[in-house]
Amino acid sequence: MLQVWGKTPLAGQVKISGAKNSALVIMAGALLCPQDCRLRNLPAVADVAKMGELLSALGLELRRQDDVLEIDARHVSRSQAPYELVSRMRASFFIIGPLLARMG
Repeated sequence: MLQVWGKTPLAGQVKISGAKNSALVIMAGALLCPQDCRLRNLPAVADVAKMGELLSALGLELRRQDDVLEIDARHVSRSQAPYELVSRMRASFFIIGPLLARMG
């Protein structure tokens, strides 16, 4: 609960975006989806964009509009992630399990 004290009453709405760390794990898990996967309420942060680049480099198709990301993993074409992308993000290790399960 958030409590605010002051002389002027506050009014309005605040939109809370999803958690970055959860979003990265779920994006990696999309490697296992046999059809389009739609993720909503993703935060617009650099790590989410980097994970998108990494998934694209593996052959996944990504389409983003506002806070919705559609991932099509039907045509994964690579089993090895490019070092230049992996080295920029610690969370890239989240793709190891799904990629191994998918590609063998």
